[in-house]
Amino acid sequence: MAFLIKDTLESIQGFCRASGHFGNVMIGEPKSPPSSVKPTAAIYMTSASVIQLMMDGATLESHIVTLRIYRDMLEDSVEIAETTLAASVSSISEDLLGDYDLGATINHIDAAGIHGQGFSMTWGYISIADKMYRTVDITIPLIVDGSATMAV
Repeated sequence: MAFLIKDTLESIQGFCRASGHFGNVMIGEPKSPPSSVKPTAAIYMTSASVIQLMMDGATLESHIVTLRIYRDMLEDSVEIAETTLAASVSSISEDLLGDYDLGATINHIDAAGIHGQGFSMTWGYISIADKMYRTVDITIPLIVDGSATMAV
């Protein structure tokens, strides 16, 4: 079975780039400190699984993607950094959960977690090359059509 994970990642990357909320949107974690006035976004796969097998061998899958948003802790005051990050998270979440077309084989976002993990956000901190960032990890559970085919 061949999951089309690259298509899923690229679809979320394209959506985030087009949103205008971020200075940079990359697939994978940054290896050097992100530098941008706007928050930076990194997209990476968390898990992929088959949740339903159709009679013709087609699958319905759950692809869980993490969208990590970074904001430099020292660029502005703590309050400005926190509120800027909160505004970015609110806007992109509204865009993702509202009217959207993520393309590829993505059917929809499993916001309530009917097939497992629901849409959620976790706030934290991370250090990259001795530079501290405030982060938000947005867990995006995607329901994907026909990415894999099983022999029947």
